[in-house]
Amino acid sequence: SAASLAPYLSDRRVDVVSAHSAAELVNQIATGSRTSILAIDDPVVLPPGMLDQVQQVTSDLRVCAVSFLCHAAGPLSFPYEMQPVDHQIEDHDQDTLTARLRTLSPSPSLVPIRFATGPVVLFPAAGLLSLGPLAGETGFRLDAVAADFSLRGMARGMQSLLDTGTYY
Repeated sequence: SAASLAPYLSDRRVDVVSAHSAAELVNQIATGSRTSILAIDDPVVLPPGMLDQVQQVTSDLRVCAVSFLCHAAGPLSFPYEMQPVDHQIEDHDQDTLTARLRTLSPSPSLVPIRFATGPVVLFPAAGLLSLGPLAGETGFRLDAVAADFSLRGMARGMQSLLDTGTYY
């Protein structure tokens, strides 16, 4: 929703760009640019501080993509893997669940995963510069394009990460 994007629209690190597909969007921005890209291809509500959690990897040469916990992210779906649900968990929303995850012990961190997936994926600048454009036709969903990109990165010794402290 527009209200949930308001804090990000005023963030100097954020530019809003539209395209026909996630792959087209990322490729359009990445061409000639040295910037990290948070790609979103479904209507989502992002929790506060989402970008702060992953700021440390945007220049890490070893990272090609970062995924986040979500209720519809295939193998990263939370609380049920591979079982998307059409509602939030009990009395939680993205803000309260993210806040709860960030208070658990051990502290949430960025952990290696086989491939990035989900409707929101961060593509660090280093990964985009090293691997080139995302592959995929105009209609491909972000989760498929991100998985392909991650596997290409893995072939070159890069890794994809999961932010275990952020739920959207």
